[in-house]
Amino acid sequence: MKSIFYYKDYRRFIEDFFNFKKSEGSFTLETFSRLAGVKSRSYFKSIIDGTRDLNFESAFSVAKAMSLNLSEQQFFENLVYENQSISSEQKQYYRAILAKFKKGTVVLKTKSSQLLDYPFFLSALTLLSDHRNGVHADRFTTLLKIKRSDADIFLSKMVDAGIIWQESDYFFYNSTHCFS
Repeated sequence: MKSIFYYKDYRRFIEDFFNFKKSEGSFTLETFSRLAGVKSRSYFKSIIDGTRDLNFESAFSVAKAMSLNLSEQQFFENLVYENQSISSEQKQYYRAILAKFKKGTVVLKTKSSQLLDYPFFLSALTLLSDHRNGVHADRFTTLLKIKRSDADIFLSKMVDAGIIWQESDYFFYNSTHCFS
């Protein structure tokens, strides 16, 4: 099954996820509904068919039921919001958020794909890409509310992956990394 980061429609992702799990064994709509805390087993069928929307409150439960990591879960939730937005301003807002996630998927091609498992990965990526003059290691630690030792390990992996580069105690986003 392809990564969620390649989807533009959360309904197709749910459908593909369900079909993938079903092909692995005895995964049913009833099982899926139970994992998501939904009482009706027709719930997912109606979402996939487009006759029902996934409400914003249940997006989190559905993401958890699919065992998505934090980055995938955040992408999924924003994809739901974008797909179900009514106004063009809302759609543009969520598309901008999704675009930042998609830039982060380049990491999947690096030797440091474990970076996606850091709960603060997307926040760090956004922080670093938004500061053209670099981010000092102490400021990075403070803004993300993490231990300096965790920041040092994470930043080192980001440098090794070519996502950022370091000059003294400042870290700079390598914008060419996302456009390979």
